[in-house]
Amino acid sequence: MRESNDPRDEVENVSSGDECDSSSESDSEGGDSINGFDKTDPFASRARILHPALALNHSIDADIDPELFNSFFATEAFKAWSSGTRSWQLHCYGDPGSGKTTLAAVVAQRLAQRGDAVASISIIGHVKSTSLAFVEDLMQSMHNQIGNQSSDEFAAYQTACSEGHPITERIKRLSAAISSSHSTKHLILDGYDLINPALQRVLDTELYLLQHHSLKVLLTRRVPAFCTPTNPACDICDEEELNTWWVCRKCREDGKEFWLCYPCKEKLNSDCRNCKNAVSFEEDYEHVNVKVGGMGQGLENLARERLKGYFGDVEDETLQMVVEYVHSKAAGNITLTLLYLEEIFAWGDLSTFDPVRIDDRLPRDVIAFFDAEMKIIDQLNDTERHTTMLAIAAAATTDDGVPLTELEECVRLAMPAPPDIDSPRSLEDVFQAANGWL
Repeated sequence: MRESNDPRDEVENVSSGDECDSSSESDSEGGDSINGFDKTDPFASRARILHPALALNHSIDADIDPELFNSFFATEAFKAWSSGTRSWQLHCYGDPGSGKTTLAAVVAQRLAQRGDAVASISIIGHVKSTSLAFVEDLMQSMHNQIGNQSSDEFAAYQTACSEGHPITERIKRLSAAISSSHSTKHLILDGYDLINPALQRVLDTELYLLQHHSLKVLLTRRVPAFCTPTNPACDICDEEELNTWWVCRKCREDGKEFWLCYPCKEKLNSDCRNCKNAVSFEEDYEHVNVKVGGMGQGLENLARERLKGYFGDVEDETLQMVVEYVHSKAAGNITLTLLYLEEIFAWGDLSTFDPVRIDDRLPRDVIAFFDAEMKIIDQLNDTERHTTMLAIAAAATTDDGVPLTELEECVRLAMPAPPDIDSPRSLEDVFQAANGWL
């Protein structure tokens, strides 16, 4: 029998193995359960089909060396998030093809290997509907991976499903079921941008509540959350542009600010040097942004090893020339690195490789990659599409991009007068519509 990879064929099975066996027996005897579905109760949670935009995220591409992400695991933000109890989420953002999905799989694998409870979920399609069923299905998938299937709280959720309770009540009970385990739990959610903004707000609220019950959340996204950056300097060592920090709550209540970096906080223990109060420090932010990238040397090594594996013995000078060519074109992007390598594999004899000759055209796979992304933008309504494409064109006029103030002015000039209902109301709308291409 062919194994299906379609997530729509996955059934959220909340029964135990013994129950599955008894269901199979009842099938053959004309019972009330068929292939895990409860045909007598279509409202039952076991009758659910996983939302088509959801998939479990476990596999790591064989072409990718997990050590590519060592620089990410060495960041202060990841080390703080993955150890101890943190009240903030870790948001990993990056360009299309930068390795966010692979990073999510590597993080999930690493956490699971050390014995942590991990729910790893990928969003594999745009969620345009505002139905709360998506949130319920995502949370049920979380519970299936990190929850207690035999808890009273989950039994209450199953009862709510069978009795046809409102979806808000079902989500509330499902949240209680996930919270019932007091051990630390992790959610790795890949592709957050694919969820429509209305459902993002609902999901944000649910995850925020769960974070108070030992849930740690890591999201991957193309566009970082828009907010006014704080990034203070440490008041002891004067380190500037802190990405993570502690602030004294008592000083803030008194109208002052006292910031500490992590190393200085450890040296200071619990007393604030400014107000002399103990146990008054807090991390006063909801998330920390970490850009996925900085894998230049790692990708060069990947390209070198793949070229050696494909062409065999190659002169060092030729190999270095090709590696530098790929690196210059891919600019640290994993997907583009692999696509340019595929083009070079078709060259045949690497000794005749000529970067000047090959440089006069883009590889077909690279063009297809961009075309697929542009088709997503092309599906926007006329006003959104026009404004977004003009913004991308404006940003591409120079190699280093344009200041946000100039981009905002371009967007204002591109908008119809008077603005219609589909016109962007801020630069955030344009960035989200650009889907990571700004």
